[in-house]
Amino acid sequence: MVFTWQWWVCQALMAVALVFVVIQMQQKTAVRLLWYRMVATLIALVAVSFLGIWSVIIVMIAGIIRLCVALFFAYRPTTKIIYKYVAGLFIVALIISLNVIFWENWLSGLSIVFGISMVIMYLQRDAKRMRIVAVPVGLLGVTFYSLQLTPMNAAIELFALLSTIIGIIRLDRKQKEKRA
Repeated sequence: MVFTWQWWVCQALMAVALVFVVIQMQQKTAVRLLWYRMVATLIALVAVSFLGIWSVIIVMIAGIIRLCVALFFAYRPTTKIIYKYVAGLFIVALIISLNVIFWENWLSGLSIVFGISMVIMYLQRDAKRMRIVAVPVGLLGVTFYSLQLTPMNAAIELFALLSTIIGIIRLDRKQKEKRA
């Protein structure tokens, strides 16, 4: 691996995105959680564009579309669930199609699995469910980005995972204890 100026710019931008990701899972509402992740994902898309790794760029583009759809449903909680499933299937089809078109190596297959798991996570009905699903998705994300040799992306997923666990303990478990 060669450490070019593009690689350094990518890592610097990813450090900024990291801040938004850490804050993300500490939000009580799904809308706020999704907005923080949207900002982080937009910054990350710009960052990985400097490297030209298509499987990562595809995950980011699909992430932005997925987050827009999730925000739409978060602002309209009374929307029929079938619309959520149809939108999710459309995003999954997009992830699969783009990865097949821009296939680089076996990591493109892992990009498909990671992208689908992110769709499942962000289309949950509330922040609590998103945090629960985020634990295995975070492990998958750390693995995917580590194998892609993008350390800041891997660090973002690792810190998101840690923030998720803290959020589960701080927000979800404490709420459960208050009800008991």
